[in-house]
Amino acid sequence: MVRRARASGVEVVEIAAPVITIEEMVVADLADVLVIERAAFRTPWSRETFRSALAQGHVRCSVARRGRCVVGYTVQQPIGSAIDVVRLAVDPGFRRRGVGRLLLDAVLEDARRRGVARVSLKVRVVNSAARALYARLGFQATGPYTYPDAAPGLEMAVTIEPARAAVPTPSTGGEAA
Repeated sequence: MVRRARASGVEVVEIAAPVITIEEMVVADLADVLVIERAAFRTPWSRETFRSALAQGHVRCSVARRGRCVVGYTVQQPIGSAIDVVRLAVDPGFRRRGVGRLLLDAVLEDARRRGVARVSLKVRVVNSAARALYARLGFQATGPYTYPDAAPGLEMAVTIEPARAAVPTPSTGGEAA
């Protein structure tokens, strides 16, 4: 949205930034996802690994989109009554702007709606920004994890409170006001 105004003889143009939305990942997103993946991980997934995840009906893949651009994504694997977030990455140009939080909020809300009891993920010990975000969302360290490249990490998890049904309000007698 563009809004124009005149102030002291100067035209001021305000351009509202596009909203970030969380959507289901599709194959057409993979070019953008792979750029982010390579910037975020020492051992990035291949296009075929993502294609395989998308083809599996039980794996959930989501993207954070700003306009038409993918700025982050998650891949979630169900394990019994839990979900493991196996991939979470944000474009380096959009880090520390709330994109990771939006992605995780969507994961947690989806888990709550589906009655999932627990969400887990892994994080490198050196990634203090991610660890702080996860802690703010209620994740707690559940044990150590060693990455394939031998880097030290942590397993973290949060217990999901079930969604509560809406509490009915007393009727006003059925009369329209």
